[in-house]
Amino acid sequence: PFFIGKLLGRKNYFDELHGLDPQLHKSLLQIKKFKGDVEDLCLDFTVSSGEMMGHKPLELFPGGASVNVTNSNRHQYEPSLPSLYHL
Repeated sequence: PFFIGKLLGRKNYFDELHGLDPQLHKSLLQIKKFKGDVEDLCLDFTVSSGEMMGHKPLELFPGGASVNVTNSNRHQYEPSLPSLYHL
């Protein structure tokens, strides 16, 4: 479903991420349900580009490297990730 949505030009959603990357989906659920201070996790709005690209950080939006994920903005973190998967 994830790549079919991409082929059809539609937006992908968080629940579809499970079929593509179950570990990432699980990690994001843990962040979403985290009871403590999310800032203690030391996250920002970037993800690693992976081994083939030298693990360079990819910003989820312009300037995302300078924005810490907090309890008040963590709801913006997970919707940004599915858009990074390109065909």
